[in-house]
Amino acid sequence: MSFKPTVIVIGGSFAGIGVAKALLAELPSAKVLLINPSEKVFFNIAAPRIFAKPTVFKPSQYLFDIKAAFRGYRSEAFEIVKDYASAIDTSAKTATTQGGAILHYDQLVIASGTTTASATGTDSTIVPFKTTNTGDIEDLIQPAQEAIANAKSILVIGGGPVGVEFAGELGERAGLRVTLVTQSDRLLLSLKASASKAARALLEKNEVKVRTNCKVVHSTQDPETKVWTATLDSGDTITADLCISTTGVLPNNSFIPTNILSKDGWVKVDATFKVMSEGDAAVTSVYAVGDITIHTPRLASVIPEQIPIVIANIKADITGRGARPTYKPKTSLTMMVPIGKSGGTGQIFSWVPWSWLVAKTKGKDFFISMAAGILGTK
Repeated sequence: MSFKPTVIVIGGSFAGIGVAKALLAELPSAKVLLINPSEKVFFNIAAPRIFAKPTVFKPSQYLFDIKAAFRGYRSEAFEIVKDYASAIDTSAKTATTQGGAILHYDQLVIASGTTTASATGTDSTIVPFKTTNTGDIEDLIQPAQEAIANAKSILVIGGGPVGVEFAGELGERAGLRVTLVTQSDRLLLSLKASASKAARALLEKNEVKVRTNCKVVHSTQDPETKVWTATLDSGDTITADLCISTTGVLPNNSFIPTNILSKDGWVKVDATFKVMSEGDAAVTSVYAVGDITIHTPRLASVIPEQIPIVIANIKADITGRGARPTYKPKTSLTMMVPIGKSGGTGQIFSWVPWSWLVAKTKGKDFFISMAAGILGTK
């Protein structure tokens, strides 16, 4: 193949790195440009422990050089563009960075992922449980760790897996007052009721105060005392040194044209991960993968199932031959939720695992010992 296609990948986390590596393996003649605001990738699976217990892991155990995943590739084949994607033009086939670079592509893969309210500091202390499209993750981690280490009281908003894991880690620190609030009637709403019950019992055992059916209407920080006040829908207020939101995820979509976004801001894709525009018209040479798409669940564990499908279809686009596989999201659920270092809960298909098993598997180190392998930087 004499044609040397340029493939731009936007996003340098689980999906973006995985796609870029697979492209280079399957299309040796391609030039891959990876646009990302940081040259480091954050192993955010371990974020609850990284932030709650900053001395447990070294930064080198959870921050990895993206370039390490591409050892052996010359600049003619692979290049990192350290910048924010600010716009894409699917008609002109260009991606523009905040620094003003206009990059032309033959194929584009959007893998910008998601962020959280706490990562952007929206009504929350800044704690980057996930990356953003507008900040270098490396610059955000240490200040968050220091703020948490110095706090005497912390309000955790959200009863999902991250909120429960984070509160569980915080609850093991002597002298720290931890309150977790959720607007749902139980914790871990996506799991079986028995898992929710187990989670609450483990949190309360570590003196974490759990309040269900409580919606935080707004939260503010006093500019002088720096104390946070969260107002609940009941009119009650909760004060704490830090207020940290773990509720939901937000799409990193500020650079993406609205005509390819769903009403909730996710990139519309078909079963091949080709991006769809208004009227379900396929957008030529543009794909999206990972958390940024309409597909749920948005978990790192499903990304390895998505990447081969994207790669096969891009390869078919470029070469004009080959299979075009499609994606069928799994309906079964597998999730481990450590709650402190010695317990946890979760769900494996329809089974709620024993607390000791969760502690022994994910809870011992939040998979940090496998991080480089999972991210592909080993």
